[in-house]
Amino acid sequence: IVRSRAMIHKTKIDRWIAAVLIGIPGIMLLLSIIVFISADATAGFISLFSLIFVLVIYLLLVYPVYYETTVDFLIIRFGVIRYKINYSDINSVKPSRSLLSSPALSLDRLKIDHGKAMPTLISPVDKKIFLEDLLSYASHLKLQGDSLGTSSN
Repeated sequence: IVRSRAMIHKTKIDRWIAAVLIGIPGIMLLLSIIVFISADATAGFISLFSLIFVLVIYLLLVYPVYYETTVDFLIIRFGVIRYKINYSDINSVKPSRSLLSSPALSLDRLKIDHGKAMPTLISPVDKKIFLEDLLSYASHLKLQGDSLGTSSN
């Protein structure tokens, strides 16, 4: 069954990752306030600029993160970046807990092997629904437990 509408799968967010993502700018803001209060305006502006820099990086690379299945592609969105994967290029999708950097805000991940140098790691909130959705577009894949693969995988 191939649908004509895109479906968006939000990223799962681990609490510790959320704490780090919120904690870093929170601590930076607190330090900026302390530096300003201590009457060192130059250092205060430097720390405030550093905070703004971190927030811009978040907006460019961290927010939003989601995975969209369209008729033509799996689109992985992280910040301003949209990465497209052709369904026909996908060889397998398997559970992973890899620590490698990826557009995933959880370590409860899926590893998508799509023939590129590095597999892509994602973390949809509901992996089962994501796999079923992906399967509706990638008919060459077969459900194998909690994974997708070709008959040769």
